[in-house]
Amino acid sequence: MIKQYEDRGIVRKLALSTGALALLAASGSAMSADWPRMSAGVSLGSLGAGANVAVEVYDVLEARVGINAFATDFDIEVDDLRYNGDVELNSTSAILDLYPVRGSGFRISFGAVLNGNEVDGTATPASATAFGGTVFQPEEIGSATANITYPSTAPYLGLGWGRRTGRQGNLMFSLDAGVLFQGRATVDLQVENPLGVISDADIAQARQEIEAELGEIETYPVVTLGFSYSF
Repeated sequence: MIKQYEDRGIVRKLALSTGALALLAASGSAMSADWPRMSAGVSLGSLGAGANVAVEVYDVLEARVGINAFATDFDIEVDDLRYNGDVELNSTSAILDLYPVRGSGFRISFGAVLNGNEVDGTATPASATAFGGTVFQPEEIGSATANITYPSTAPYLGLGWGRRTGRQGNLMFSLDAGVLFQGRATVDLQVENPLGVISDADIAQARQEIEAELGEIETYPVVTLGFSYSF
């Protein structure tokens, strides 16, 4: 069960991406009328802070690529053992936005996300603790470190609203809500086991308990607020 989150700041690579997008937007006035309509923007949401570029593919269809990143503290308690660690959100998305109603900002979005999100946590018990179905003393466990990852590619489906990529100098607002189908978590669990009394079976059961605890979040809710500049 997730206990708490504490903000730790935005991952540094966003600064480079945002700067590149600003240069791209600044060059928009030099584009000829033959260029497709494009926009560059920034966003903030449940995937973290982001930057993106969109291009009009057809009258009712736009293609959008973006990156998102964020970091925060993370606690999870499994079988009375509390893991303290970090969540790192890192993703790259390729999305198609379909506008089924002409003249409306309503859109249906679908695509794929390269999912680099992961969690690292370490537990160091201070008293007798159940681990893998067996109770061990602190000196028998030492510490346990879990690395939690998800499949590298995840489908995305969502609904949103936003002004279409249009006239030059057009500042746009957007709001999106959807689901990232990220799949089941994979847990790599390493145990210090200084006295050698914890069996491989105990470690395997403890790993399965963490995976079961995280199984309820195979789908990840995505809510994003964005601002972009069309040129």
